[in-house]
Amino acid sequence: MVGSSIGTRPDQDEIEISLFGPGYGESLLLHLGLDYWITIDSCLSSDTDEPAPIRYLKSIGVDPAQSIRLVLATHWHDDHIRGISDIFATAKNAKFLCSAALRYPEFSDLVELSKTLMTDESGASEFSRVMNVLEERGGRTRRASIGPEFVLAGQVLDRRDTQLDYEIHALSPSNASLTLAFHEISNRVKEITTRVPGPRGTKKRIVAQPPNDVAVVLWLKIGDTAVLLGSDLEETANPFTGWTVIVDSSVRPSGKAEVFKVPHHGSSTSHQPRVWEEMVGVHPLVVLTPFLRGQVLKPSFSEVTQILSYTPNAYITASAKPKRTKWADRAVEKTIKETIINIHEVPRVMGQIRLRKKHPSVRNEEWMVELIGSARRLELAHT
Repeated sequence: MVGSSIGTRPDQDEIEISLFGPGYGESLLLHLGLDYWITIDSCLSSDTDEPAPIRYLKSIGVDPAQSIRLVLATHWHDDHIRGISDIFATAKNAKFLCSAALRYPEFSDLVELSKTLMTDESGASEFSRVMNVLEERGGRTRRASIGPEFVLAGQVLDRRDTQLDYEIHALSPSNASLTLAFHEISNRVKEITTRVPGPRGTKKRIVAQPPNDVAVVLWLKIGDTAVLLGSDLEETANPFTGWTVIVDSSVRPSGKAEVFKVPHHGSSTSHQPRVWEEMVGVHPLVVLTPFLRGQVLKPSFSEVTQILSYTPNAYITASAKPKRTKWADRAVEKTIKETIINIHEVPRVMGQIRLRKKHPSVRNEEWMVELIGSARRLELAHT
């Protein structure tokens, strides 16, 4: 069933999965019952620059300060982390979790460098603000004992065994992925420390080189219902990293997911056929966000077709077709077209895909799919 209104908060025995995305940025919000909410990554509402999950919770009458219990950053790409420090600062009762790749001492150096060398919008700057919140909450606790909880493949991040039971399992990052990431972060720190701020105090951005490889993939088990949340993890040629190591794992939870948040905006670089064959059920509910930035547009026509070959039940938060920028001055437009191949206006209308159903222990029913804002069926992604 499909609907399209914000409506009210979910019932106490109702599960909700909401995916937000305006075209650049992505965030997930989960309600696991009994007013227990989890945020995964963050993106900003275009008109208020408020994190989309916070704004949404307020709109349905939920107090984010009391109800958000976990804040998770799957990786530190800017489009997944913008505003996450604001979410964590608001969520007074929450724990902060992130990929174990960020526990490496050199990443702390990167965070410190971000305070002086980098723009306030970089992923490292967001992480720095998260650390500030943790220090404030730690009071007189020694700095060495203050920090986020680091996530590694094979961990159970949260579990409730009574009443509305659920389990949250981390399927990544793998040990091999971490080793490669630590090496990359070390090289990045060395590269940045050889630079100085640009002229007149201008600052640069810390560009996240390999974070997709250490992104946190989650397996959510709610009663007998399974959900696979793919973050931005990509497939690699190394069988000990990417999706192959997850599929081959002997310790990952059994079963097949009926909801699949497709990784990395549906990009072919994240596609592993065995995930669809061995970890996802027949004709699952599939959700994803587009990515429109510069010349990078995802998912492409062929990538949309590939996903639809597995299921007709696929949805995207916004159009993957950028608007052409209109110029008031034709001379300016001509000059730009002579020097730039293509320039697009990134859509800024927030889209939300909301899935709701009663907890399986209460009633066996299908998911209610609601498309809000710019969200649409995937076959309409390029309209």
